Amino acid sequence: MFTERPIDVPQRSFASVYDRRRLAAAGEMLPALWNTLPEWPSVGGGRRVIVLGGGISGLCTAWSLRKAGFEPIILERNDRTGGRFYTLRNFFGDQYAELGVTRIADTHVLTLAYARHFGLPILEYPLDATQLYYVMGHRFLSTSRGKAHYPEDFPLTPEERDIDAESLNLQLAAKTFSVIGDPRDTQWPPATVRSDFAGETFYRSLDRTGASQAAKEICRAYEGTEIEMFGGLAWSANQKLDAKWFHTYAIAGGNDRLTTAFAEDLGDCILRNAQVERVISRKDGVTVEFTRHGEHESIEGDFVVCALPHRILLEVAFDPPLSAPKHQAASEIPMFTVTRLNFQFSRRFWEDEGILGLLVACTTTPVERLWDLTSLQPGGSGILTAYVQDRNAAMLDELPTAADRLEFGLKTMESFFPNARQYFQKGLSFSWHHQPYTRGGWPAFRPDQTDLISDLQRGEGRVVFAGDHTCLYTGWAQGALESAHFATAEIIAAACGTVQPTI
Repeated sequence: MFTERPIDVPQRSFASVYDRRRLAAAGEMLPALWNTLPEWPSVGGGRRVIVLGGGISGLCTAWSLRKAGFEPIILERNDRTGGRFYTLRNFFGDQYAELGVTRIADTHVLTLAYARHFGLPILEYPLDATQLYYVMGHRFLSTSRGKAHYPEDFPLTPEERDIDAESLNLQLAAKTFSVIGDPRDTQWPPATVRSDFAGETFYRSLDRTGASQAAKEICRAYEGTEIEMFGGLAWSANQKLDAKWFHTYAIAGGNDRLTTAFAEDLGDCILRNAQVERVISRKDGVTVEFTRHGEHESIEGDFVVCALPHRILLEVAFDPPLSAPKHQAASEIPMFTVTRLNFQFSRRFWEDEGILGLLVACTTTPVERLWDLTSLQPGGSGILTAYVQDRNAAMLDELPTAADRLEFGLKTMESFFPNARQYFQKGLSFSWHHQPYTRGGWPAFRPDQTDLISDLQRGEGRVVFAGDHTCLYTGWAQGALESAHFATAEIIAAACGTVQPTI
């Protein structure tokens, strides 16, 4: 059983999660920037905008700016674009695994809209899927939004036993929705809400729901160990934004086809293997210094969009320096430690129990959740991905080799899938916190850190900021795309003189 670790959170003043300058730039385009593909006005006049980072937020920003008549240039540190959109092909034969973005919710309207814009085929995971749960040493099956077969000695309350495990998790999360208010309110969150959730992780905030310990452990199995660390207020807001999520999708052939489509459309606007070292912002323009193929280069422009993950932001020199609040926010907010263990099996043995969808197993073991990314792919073999986070991912990384990590994962899996080893063929371990261009999976807003979001949003001089760390939809492509829309609106407003850059 999990015992929550104390988290040392510094005391600080609070503010809205929405930066005023960003809201002023958006103007009448709200709320469209959150849920539609804008028709950008052609006002750029060929002004050059240097975009730092070729993940989906940087790609979308550059693509949008070009639509608005600007001349974007992307500097991408890696030899590929896409960031945390990363589909692994050719390792598991004809099948592929998702090392990054795994799924698209039907509430993530921007992600779906851009996929459709580029003509990418979208596949839907089964709705009435069955999952296996292994919680507190108890193994049982539960049908999504249907019926769970709880063991008689599993210590749920009578009311909790009446609903399936997924619905139980959703109902407990929903109990906070009326309390937190509307996360899309530009003054959110109210002071009373901040006070109610002060110092609480989402796991601890479940105590206010009256949930039994067993129900709380079901939530941890379903959501992953991130709820032990993630602030209750930020998590509840993210969940409320997805309250009407019902259908789940993926892009046929791999989710990184979306970022590939952006990159192909942008063409030679992208400079790969370009490591940004310094950003100089002046009243009349910007200079970005970078290293590419061992050579020091620089490029001049009118504006910069920094779409780097916030921890990478700290590795770049800014002149003038970043403001103290932004530097503090980038320093204080951690990135989740995330490792994915991918196991290919000669047959999909889990289907013998009627488990046919994306989410195969939710457990409180160190391998956490298992996903079947091949459930929408042909072939008799299948790939299960263990989605391991935080302390469990850190523990895995202490093992000497990738083979040791895979062996640990397979042995743990045998505790609830006893026949897994006999069908195992090959595997691959991938850790996001070891990737030098991300330093982790996604931002982890700890208790009392929602106010830091506006610090990460706030433009400085001729530099504006994008990325999922600048919004409540952190960890999702939807958030990264929202941020790209807001960054584009800021550049347009600055170019038109409606919102002046501050030096």
